[in-house]
Amino acid sequence: MATQICPNCQSTNLRLSRTHGFKEAFLKLFKRKPFRCKDCGWRGIMFARESKGRNVSKQKAYVFAAVFSLVVLVLLVIFNLRPEVIEKIIRQFIGAPK
Repeated sequence: MATQICPNCQSTNLRLSRTHGFKEAFLKLFKRKPFRCKDCGWRGIMFARESKGRNVSKQKAYVFAAVFSLVVLVLLVIFNLRPEVIEKIIRQFIGAPK
């Protein structure tokens, strides 16, 4: 991991901290990770600069799973509608008379 700098004391003696709560766990997906300064005790969320060649396939897998799940959900909703409902939606969309 590339060197991080503490915004409080400008030290480079930082370490990754554990996530606290859903917000921090969610931000980890977007490379925002919690850090703690060993010198001054500051703790906060920072963009995690990674060295080249770091494997981020886990993040890509989560994003793919979320998008795939959404597509499947939409397809299930569309194909479980009755034909009369689909016709009504199409008529409303294109503005055709009843």
